[in-house]
Amino acid sequence: MTVAAGPMRLDHALLADLRRAGGSRPVQLFWLVFACAALFLVVRRGPDMLSLLALIVAGTAAFALLAWWAGRMPGAHPVPDPVRSPRLEFVAAMVGYLGMVGGMFGLIAQGFSLTGAAILVGVGIALLSGTQPSDLRWVWRTWVPLLPLILGVAVPKALMLGPALLSGLLIALPGGILQQLLLQVGLTARLEAVTGRSDVAAVGAALAFGFVHTPLNMPQADGDVLIALANALVLQAPIGLVFCLGYLRHRAPLALGAVHALAMA
Repeated sequence: MTVAAGPMRLDHALLADLRRAGGSRPVQLFWLVFACAALFLVVRRGPDMLSLLALIVAGTAAFALLAWWAGRMPGAHPVPDPVRSPRLEFVAAMVGYLGMVGGMFGLIAQGFSLTGAAILVGVGIALLSGTQPSDLRWVWRTWVPLLPLILGVAVPKALMLGPALLSGLLIALPGGILQQLLLQVGLTARLEAVTGRSDVAAVGAALAFGFVHTPLNMPQADGDVLIALANALVLQAPIGLVFCLGYLRHRAPLALGAVHALAMA
């Protein structure tokens, strides 16, 4: 899914990436899951859902283009950062994710504590595995390649909210950055290191990102867990895929955290 950085223009590289993605089984699986969830919502909530689904697809395509564009800009860094102990770090990431799911669904009383412990264990494994300061270049990596994506979210928000965007952004920034660190550094990068495939990492992390939002969709779903899950798979999962695409094109999760915060503000 990644292409080496080059001139900031749309050319045959986009079509080449689309052809590769279209032939990727994980990407095909993602859109099959999306289509099934969308069909379920149309059946349960009526044909009025079609216009909303079309808007979601169009928005996802537009922001995916901005995320893809990051890899074509000067300074883009699509090369994975080192993961010194992929399997053990991935296991820690999955334990943390399961703790988060258990906590959000109310299935594990101390789920979030388990997530915190898993993060500490994962960091400890990385340190004991010989992590070098150079492995943490993602912390200070330039945000410039992701500026189109940042502006693509910030400009409409600024037009809608005006000066109130700034206060909302300050409140949302810690959560947005934390979520992208967990999603990209904690899950996408570790899944990519274990499988050796960026498409598997992006799709797996995006579906996980969508699924964990299911409890948050319960009020809009009137308490129906299946509708809440379908909403997560047609709305939050594509958003997660855009974030993962942006990360694979330019490994700057802090910038993506700012994008996430803008979206939440």
